[in-house]
Amino acid sequence: MKKGKRGLRTFCIFTLIFFIRGMGWATAEEVIFNKGFEDGEFEWYNWNDGESSGNIESSQFRSGSASACREIYGVGMGCYGQIISVNPGQTLEVSAWVNNPSSDVLTDSAEVFLRVEFWNDNEPLGSGHSESRHIKGVTEGWVKLDVSARVPRGATEARILAFNKGTKPSSRGKAYFDDFELIVSSGQ
Repeated sequence: MKKGKRGLRTFCIFTLIFFIRGMGWATAEEVIFNKGFEDGEFEWYNWNDGESSGNIESSQFRSGSASACREIYGVGMGCYGQIISVNPGQTLEVSAWVNNPSSDVLTDSAEVFLRVEFWNDNEPLGSGHSESRHIKGVTEGWVKLDVSARVPRGATEARILAFNKGTKPSSRGKAYFDDFELIVSSGQ
């Protein structure tokens, strides 16, 4: 094949791929923003109930220059979250890196994890949620958490959550979340 024809063929293939992805026919796409919290809380919401808090830290990070710190200091729960639009039948694959340093060890039922919740236009669905394994103590560095969830019928959005929870008045500790990834697959 001549050089000019190869270039035209490559252009046509890339144009077709771009068109297909733009029409939503692609098998997977990356849809999370500000994955490493370098832009602070931009695109993330910070929800807290009870004795829980969250803030963006530059003292701990896996890459870049920041991470999201989740702290528990008694009975409570909270999260950093992003909301994405979804369609039933899609599969969400979420991962993030978490660090619970020995200086802020999670104790007495304090824990952190990734959580995916499915909502309709008004409220969470009764079909539940999916969670990664729970970190309940020192991680000795950054560890990767992941969770996979299939979008149920009736869901219009998913909430991707860096979650913390304490169930006792003596629950304590901090953990840091960084480098989120989210892949949405069509499931077909």
